Amino acid sequence: MQQKNSNDGQLRKNPQERVKAVKTRIKKQKIALLRSLKRVSMYLALQCAATIPQAGNSLLGTQASASGYNNREAFAAEVNAKAQVNEALQKRKEWLIKDKFFSKLVQYQNIVKSKSGMDKKNYIKQNFFDVVYPVGGIPKGSNYCVASVMRCLYDINKETGDLDGFMPNGNTVEGHSMVSCPKLKEYVKKNFPDCIIERPTKADKANLEDGDIILSRSSRNTSSGLHLTAVYNSREGVEISFNSEGIRPYKAENIETIIKLGKIIDTCLKERINQMDSRSALASLEAGVKNNDYQLTAMAVNKSVRGQNAQM
Repeated sequence: MQQKNSNDGQLRKNPQERVKAVKTRIKKQKIALLRSLKRVSMYLALQCAATIPQAGNSLLGTQASASGYNNREAFAAEVNAKAQVNEALQKRKEWLIKDKFFSKLVQYQNIVKSKSGMDKKNYIKQNFFDVVYPVGGIPKGSNYCVASVMRCLYDINKETGDLDGFMPNGNTVEGHSMVSCPKLKEYVKKNFPDCIIERPTKADKANLEDGDIILSRSSRNTSSGLHLTAVYNSREGVEISFNSEGIRPYKAENIETIIKLGKIIDTCLKERINQMDSRSALASLEAGVKNNDYQLTAMAVNKSVRGQNAQM
C-alpha cells in the first residue's frame, strides 16, 4: 500500500510518467479484449461445424463424433466376425477330411477286406457302382478304386450337403467321372481348374496334404494305366487304397495328377455361405462339427478298426 501511494505521488509530480502509465493500461486492456474475442470466435466456429452433416453420417450436431465411434465399433465387429467364419471354415474342412472322409474310407475298406469271391464282387457292384453311377451298368469285377472313394464323398455329402457343388450327377453320363480315373480328371479340370495339378513337380509332391486324391501310373490297371488313392497321412507319406486294399506308403515318383480335395471343399463351403450374414455362416459351419480327436496316423486307425467287420 505504501509503495502504491509512493507511485501515485510520483505520477502526480511527473506528467510524462502519468501519460505512459495510462497508455500501458490501455494496451493491456486491448490485449485482454482481443483474447476474449478470439475465444468467442473459436467457440462459435466449433458450434457451426458441429451442426454441419458429416460424410457417412445423417445425424447432426454432436452426434457426428458418436457416429464415427459407432462406425469404428461396427467395423471392428465385422472384422472379428469374418475371422471367426474363416476359422470355422478351416475347422469344418479339417473335420470333413480327417473325421468324416478318413473314417468312411477305413470303414468301407474293412468291409471289402472281410469279403471274397462273388460276395466281394456283388458288394462292390451294389454299394459302389450302383450307388454313385446307377445308370452306368458297370459290370461285376470292374476296377473300383475311383467308385469306392467317390462313394465315401457321396455319403459325406448326403449327410452334410457340403459337397453339393462338387458331386457329379450319377443319374446322367456325368456320373461316369465317379467310376473312371480319366473321366474324373476331366470333370475336375472343367469344373474346378484351380484344384487339380497335372504333371506335378517335385515340390508339388513334397507339399501333398491330407485328403489329397492322387492318380498314379499303374501297370496293373490295363484300362487307363492309372490308379486312384487318397493321401492318408502326408507327413508319413501314407495313402489309403482300394482295388488293392491297404494303408501304405505312396510312391511319389509314380504320381501323375493331384486333386486338391481340401481346396474343393473350401470352394464349396464358401459358395454355400456366400449369401449368408456372418452369424448365419458361423452357425452353418459349426453345425455337426464335433470336438473329438482326429485320427492322426494310419497305424492308429488300422489298430482301432482291426478285427471289425462292420456292415452298413
